[in-house]
Amino acid sequence: MYAFYADLTLGYKDFFYLHGSGRNDNISILDASNRSFFYPGVDASFIFTNAIPTLKDVSFLDYGKIRAGITKVSQVNLGGATGIGVYNTAGAYALNSTYGLGPGYPFGSLASFSANGGLVQPGLKPEETQSFEAGLEMSFLQRRVSGAVTYYAQKSTNQTVNTSISTASGYSGLLLNAGEVQNRGFEADLNLTPIRVENGLTVTVGGNYNYNNNEVISLPAGISQLALSTGGNAQLYAIPGQPYPVLRGSYYQRTEDGLVKMTTIKDPFTGEARYVPLRATDSKVFGNTQPKHKYGMNASIGYKGLTLAGQGELRTGYVVYNSIGEDLDFTGRGQRSATYGRQDFVFPNSAILGADGKTYVPNSAGLTPGGAEFWASTAYNRGVAENFVTSGKFFKIREVSLSYALPATLLEKASFVKGVSVNLYGRNLFTWVPKENIYTDPEFSFSNSNAIGINTNLQTPPTKFYGASLNATF
Repeated sequence: MYAFYADLTLGYKDFFYLHGSGRNDNISILDASNRSFFYPGVDASFIFTNAIPTLKDVSFLDYGKIRAGITKVSQVNLGGATGIGVYNTAGAYALNSTYGLGPGYPFGSLASFSANGGLVQPGLKPEETQSFEAGLEMSFLQRRVSGAVTYYAQKSTNQTVNTSISTASGYSGLLLNAGEVQNRGFEADLNLTPIRVENGLTVTVGGNYNYNNNEVISLPAGISQLALSTGGNAQLYAIPGQPYPVLRGSYYQRTEDGLVKMTTIKDPFTGEARYVPLRATDSKVFGNTQPKHKYGMNASIGYKGLTLAGQGELRTGYVVYNSIGEDLDFTGRGQRSATYGRQDFVFPNSAILGADGKTYVPNSAGLTPGGAEFWASTAYNRGVAENFVTSGKFFKIREVSLSYALPATLLEKASFVKGVSVNLYGRNLFTWVPKENIYTDPEFSFSNSNAIGINTNLQTPPTKFYGASLNATF
């Protein structure tokens, strides 16, 4: 790969700035017709406190700027692979079906090869994202109050996605450019310094808010939905008109007033009638797995080189699928399976057939088995994704730190040392989640790709982290 890049900034009287850039990439792993692609960007800013003379005399207003920009970004997203003595391939072998060594098959010790089961769309193109952004920045009262608001809109096309296809084709996956996704939202920041005195005491607090509304606008012709993950009772999809991505999976049949429909089985030991929930024959969308609302908080107190600081974050407006819950119920080690003391119980918010055998009535006495015959059952419990979908909401203390910078007077004798500071910190210290989430940290996902919002028993548990650092400047 090789690229050409140009950048130009023009300014006028310290109040108007115009910036433009352009880059042309050339990459050999794509087809010849798509190897060269250009993506430019332009932005402008107007500092109105410098441009309007009367504003310079406004004592409480320090700074004000309006800005806007349009950019286009392109990239080749084919991943890469490494091995012993092999440099990262950067996707060089992603455009054709490959065949890996299959030791022991079919000719014993003789080398053989197995197809990777993947197809690739002909003429694969680079991903493209076009963005527009506009914002306002202001500060007041000698920088004691400062804030910014930003509106943004993005449109992404030709996203490179590996989706599952019917194995009747002879393959299991298809790598293709998938439609168009749109993101719109705004961000707001506010920072306050309520205390700043001459003796060195400074107190600052700040917060930010981000709202993002994304939507799948279109998919390639003939595709009504695009699978982004495979294998479980709930999976992630790109569906036109829906947020990106959405979680779709199995659920229970319900009455018109929302009660779970029950059917009868016989207790294998006593022969008595027991009630189990009915699984729906189709699947439903539970919601999006990208947080729509993000709130950030920070605060610090500083005094003569000693600084105590902390950061927190709240995320809401999305769901997660806790696949780990299926395994916990199967082994009997989960909280759900112990809720009723392993005894038969009345299934919450359920309905059973009334005396006429046709109409469902609220269930107040029909018992559901409390042992493995229910909790470990794929038909009644583990195979119903609805049981393990929870809100992804959480609040975290991201970091708390205590640092101290040695006064310059103590370093005067060591002229070659310009500064020394020590820092103690803890990260991921506390996490609060809704009561319904009895599983794990919603941030943890089985994938770091677009297929986020599903966790399994293969992720390591979230951990707190404590550390210390010593920094010296010479």
